[in-house]
Amino acid sequence: MWDADNRSSVDVAAVAGSPEDGLTSYSTVNLSNWPLYVDGRVHETRIEMMGTAPSEFELFQEAVSTAAFCVIKQKWECYPGAIFPDVLAMYHLSTTMKHVLFTEPFPGSILEESVQLPDRLVTWLMMNMNMRRRTDGLHSAKSSRNKTSTSGTCSASRSFSA
Repeated sequence: MWDADNRSSVDVAAVAGSPEDGLTSYSTVNLSNWPLYVDGRVHETRIEMMGTAPSEFELFQEAVSTAAFCVIKQKWECYPGAIFPDVLAMYHLSTTMKHVLFTEPFPGSILEESVQLPDRLVTWLMMNMNMRRRTDGLHSAKSSRNKTSTSGTCSASRSFSA
């Protein structure tokens, strides 16, 4: 997926029916090519983001790419406990939650362990949210098939309201 400026891209893989029927799991696959900043400095570990949503929430893939572009373009810190404001609200994915909370993957997950590549250590962070199936039709909006994301629109401010 490309950002709105067509300057940066991030690939997001989707696996339908995983971890069970009716759910789709998404993960960035090349976010770890970009540095991760913590306290304004490049951190030695790189990350990939993953999350799971009901399969009818096709725009969740856009939310994953938006969060990734916040790290790539705005150098947002991403670690267990980090909150990215309004990522869900941008795509009307939840009636109860606007923000994304990052955590370590669930114990027992194959993504629980970091992976040492020749040039970097990669760990996964899980995007957690409350995404109940909606009955008002908002979740059924189809994502753009040209794979240009509005992800370049991360707000410059990390402030948010609950």
